[in-house]
Amino acid sequence: MNNIRKTAGLLLMVMAAALLAAGCSRKDKEASEPDTKRNATLTVDEQEAIVITYTESFDKSYYDKEELESRTAEELAEFNKTASGDGSAVMESLNVKDGTAVMKIKFADEKVYVDYVKKYVKPDKEAKLFVGTYKDAVSAGYKFSGKFTCGEDLSTVEAKDFKETDGLTVVYTNEEQKILVPGDIIYFSENVSLEKGLAVTSEGKENYIIYKSDEK
Repeated sequence: MNNIRKTAGLLLMVMAAALLAAGCSRKDKEASEPDTKRNATLTVDEQEAIVITYTESFDKSYYDKEELESRTAEELAEFNKTASGDGSAVMESLNVKDGTAVMKIKFADEKVYVDYVKKYVKPDKEAKLFVGTYKDAVSAGYKFSGKFTCGEDLSTVEAKDFKETDGLTVVYTNEEQKILVPGDIIYFSENVSLEKGLAVTSEGKENYIIYKSDEK
């Protein structure tokens, strides 16, 4: 049992350390599902909460789903005692099938997510994540410097060329991630590329994804 407990805790950290993911030029339900044995998808939902879907091989005879679920709940409860932001982190689901575990963790906002990354994933690096309106991003000091690609026609623009910014939401990160957003990407910065419906960002770079939310 002790071996299983150690395995469960380590597996969660391995999941968290996998390539983080999120963003798309259009809403793509299929793109939200990881397609490898080890990866993660970072999704911004309609309420701007952060959902991470971790996928990890779970094919050892001594792995136990209930033990992993229990251990994860304990670790998240401990984490939530010191998390900042407006809420907490909760495990939304854990499914094991065909030797693969898929775990979804929901963070109330980007501040809680950053705290989690600092504690479990990259304790020696400063992870950054911002999700909010274009106006709030400017007020927070984000510069939107450099070149951007227009999602509609793939033309190159600068921030001064942005149109109808009042209706836009900004995702900023300095991590290598794949990001899924609930709407159409209008602009993305030069360190961001699109891959199979996801926006792929670059490690240690100024990554901007600017989107218009789907109509509710």
